[in-house]
Amino acid sequence: PAPATATVAELKAENDKVKAHLETILDVPAMGKAALINLWSTLPAPQRARYTDLLSGLVRKIAYPNARKFFDSFQVKFGAEEQRPDGRIVAKTTVTPLKKKDIDVEVSYVMAETGGRWRVVDVITDGESLVLDYRNQFQKIIREKTFGGLIGKMEKRLAD
Repeated sequence: PAPATATVAELKAENDKVKAHLETILDVPAMGKAALINLWSTLPAPQRARYTDLLSGLVRKIAYPNARKFFDSFQVKFGAEEQRPDGRIVAKTTVTPLKKKDIDVEVSYVMAETGGRWRVVDVITDGESLVLDYRNQFQKIIREKTFGGLIGKMEKRLAD
């Protein structure tokens, strides 16, 4: 962890290291593809690429900036791993906030092997899938505004 008296530059450098590490672990493009389910195969390559770039940018903007602080404020206990019939592995953990030890959150990481590396393709928190949450949000926007509306909303959020 960064020292308590770290400069802004040192904290930024530490956070940049965490971001870079998270990008090697989290397979945001696979998560984005799974979130679009059947729509993905109907999209032309440029739309897929734009969507994936926007989703990756949003994850970087929203999740990564506070990642170091988040992980430093919890105790993580690693549990069992299970192999699913589709070849994926689910690594189970119990996360406990350091300030409220009476609250445990079950977090499972669904991992798939791609390019010889295991990467996280879904995060399940207390039974709730992040990919399914993305899917529900995205499908609602697509139903109301089309796929272009989803792209526009993502662009706007990224620009904010």
